[in-house]
Amino acid sequence: MPIFEKFQSNHHQFYLRRRSRLPFSYANHHVPEPTATLDQLVPLTTPISSVQNFVSVWLKKVLPRELFGSAYNHKLFVHKMRFLIDLPRTQDYSLGDAIRKIKFKHFHWAKTSINSSSLISHLYICHLIHFLIRYVLI
Repeated sequence: MPIFEKFQSNHHQFYLRRRSRLPFSYANHHVPEPTATLDQLVPLTTPISSVQNFVSVWLKKVLPRELFGSAYNHKLFVHKMRFLIDLPRTQDYSLGDAIRKIKFKHFHWAKTSINSSSLISHLYICHLIHFLIRYVLI
């Protein structure tokens, strides 16, 4: 039986057990068989380089350079997102790491007025970068 069909039948059996009013002892002792081993699943993963290339092309096509103020900031953000994809799962990546070396003076749209402080524009930019990382990329 192919892996997908076995997964489908195991899922169907599990779903029926969860929906029916069977005793707990029956549901506890009748566990579906595993559908695949780790060796079978590893070749099915996508290489990191392919994911990095897809994300970098997507970022270059979707996000306009004017959003980052300069080509330097845009290129740096794409580089940092490629680095974020390459990190191990247990590694932490903070917002401070994401905005390090970004030139805030290049963000012309964040300058609200002459009297406003640069802290407000920094906060606008940090919120934008946090949104892009949290809700668009992850």
